[in-house]
Order: sequence, then structure tokens, then C-alpha cells
Amino acid sequence: MKSNVILIILALACVSAAGADDSEHIFADPFIEQAYAPDARGEGMGMAFTAVAEGPAGLFWNPATQLEGHTVAVGYHRADQILDDLEFTALSAAIEIGYLRLGVYQNELAWDITINTSSLGNVSNFRSRVRSGGLAIDLGRLIFGDETTLFASVGVNFKSLESNWNDRTFSKASDKDAGIMLGTRHFLGDTDDVHRGWIGWRVGGVLTNTDRAEIENDWSAVEDKIDPLKLRQRGRAGLVLEGRHGWHYRLGYSLRWLITADWEKTNLDDGWSDSTVKRYGAELTLLGLVSGRVGQVDLGEGSYNNGTTYGAGLRFSPQGSRVGLRGDWASVPYEPTEELGSPFVTQRLDRYSAAVWLSF
Repeated sequence: MKSNVILIILALACVSAAGADDSEHIFADPFIEQAYAPDARGEGMGMAFTAVAEGPAGLFWNPATQLEGHTVAVGYHRADQILDDLEFTALSAAIEIGYLRLGVYQNELAWDITINTSSLGNVSNFRSRVRSGGLAIDLGRLIFGDETTLFASVGVNFKSLESNWNDRTFSKASDKDAGIMLGTRHFLGDTDDVHRGWIGWRVGGVLTNTDRAEIENDWSAVEDKIDPLKLRQRGRAGLVLEGRHGWHYRLGYSLRWLITADWEKTNLDDGWSDSTVKRYGAELTLLGLVSGRVGQVDLGEGSYNNGTTYGAGLRFSPQGSRVGLRGDWASVPYEPTEELGSPFVTQRLDRYSAAVWLSF
């Protein structure tokens, strides 16, 4: 039963996506699109991360990613799945040089199981990968100088997507994401009294799969061929309210908080969807060391991550050191559709991330 249900998710999502009236020829298979988030911090905040987009995997959330100061950062992410033989990992890296931010990441979903099918025979060793490289320009500091309190950046990601069965490419595509971010900060008290902290806001916007690229499929083992499918295009906007308060002479700001919200729509063949995906999140960080997070995701019925998310993080950067480490954990819910039925049950899945950075 388990194998049959998973095969439906993998195979029919690829082969039969064109049969839906409202999404004809739109590819809806997350196993190639890899909508899985590549860091536990974002997932703990309900994946409402479009206007935050920080850290080594920031370009996944928004190509106009944020890295404060001259920094190199590397991250690793692992996500528990609904099945023990399904594994998701992600690697990411980013560097900021002057007014440029460069980033790369790779996601991989691996399914180590063998299935006998009537059309494909025995299939095994499933792999789905997304590789991306991105470039962002910090327009705020470029135009107004290093001391500006204005956030303004634009960026673009170049992506390649590929799925394999039996070490043979089954489907592949390439596309781009485009993003923008704007915001500002207001220092509390006198303008020179930065020790009291600041409050600010940021807005971000992303268009994923700007070209709605067609997916190249190897249908040699399938008798009934269908028209080419396209990567699904999504438009997403985000808003963040944030602040840092108090000052500790060794650890920096005593308190940091974020309240964030995202709204997303999908572009179908007949235009943009009427439904809106909503995500909300919050984060509280004490002394720059310990963070707590909570979020809410509403993707509609049957999504693997509907409901409330939560998480925590630890950050360590010795005084006077240019090296820092952080570890993050998140818990996300899984709410299956009624059609899938047994053996799937509502449960929570864990995500883990680790990152290291170097300031220069």
C-alpha cells in the first residue's frame, strides 16, 4: 500500500498533471520543483521568509538576499520525511563582496526503494535535484553609502532541475527567479544613541520560474505521451517588522524580534489563481544567542505543511572572533489528503540546519 501511494505521488503527478482543468500543462510535482525549504530557521517561522531571506540559503527565499557586512557563510540542512526511505538534504553557500552578494545551493530528494510498474518495469534509486546560483546587488549601500539605514536590493537566481530513476535522467528543466527587497530602519532616541536600538520594516517580492520553462521528459518507456509540461510559476510578496533593543557590551543587542507575513499566488494556464497561500511567523532572539520561533502556514487542504510550525536556534560567536556558528531546529506538521488515506497519518516532522560564517 505504501509503495503504491508513493508511486501515485511521483508518477501520476508527472504524467497526469495535464489532466486538471484549472492547471492544464502546468507541472505540479514537488519532487522536481523541490519546494522544500533549505533551512530550519525559515521553516520554524512558517516559511514566511520572503522579506527576511538571511543566511547562506537566503537566495532560495528571495534572490535579493541579505548578508550584512563582508561575510562568507556555508549551511547544511536535513529534513525528516513521512517515509524512512525518503531523504532530503540541502547545501548552501553565500559571500558578500562590496555591493555584490553571490550564492549557490543544491537540494536533493532521494528515495531508496524499488518498485515494479507495468509501464516502466522495475524502477529504483530515485533522485530529484535542484541546483541554483544567484547574484544580488545591494543598491542601498551602493547609492547611499555604507552607513545607510535603507535596504534596497535586487537579485536573480539561475536554476537547473533534474529527476532520475535508475541513474537515468527522467525529466529536467532550467529557469530563473527574480526578486526585490526594500526597507528602512529608525534608530530610537537621539540619532547618535544607537545603543538604544532601532525598529524597522522590510518588504520583499519574488517571481519564481520567470520563463515558465517547459520540462524535458524521457517518455521512451511510456506508451501514452502527453504534451510538454511547464514549471509552475509563483508570485510571492512578504512583509517584515523588526527591531533590536538594548545593548550588551560583549554580545551586542540584548533583544531582537521579527514579525513576518507572506502571501503567494500561482500562475495557471488560465491566469493567476484566485486562492492565496498565507504564511505568518515570528522570531525572538535573546543576547544574540538563543532564538525561539513560531509560524502558521495555510496552503489549502492536503498540504504536507499546513498548520502551526515552531522552532529554536543557537548562535555562537566568541568575542572578537570573525567566525560564528549556528544551529537551528524546526517542527512542521503533515496533513495528508483524504484520498491518500492509510498509511499516512497527521504527524510532525523535524528539520535541522547548521551554518558557519566568516567576516572579513
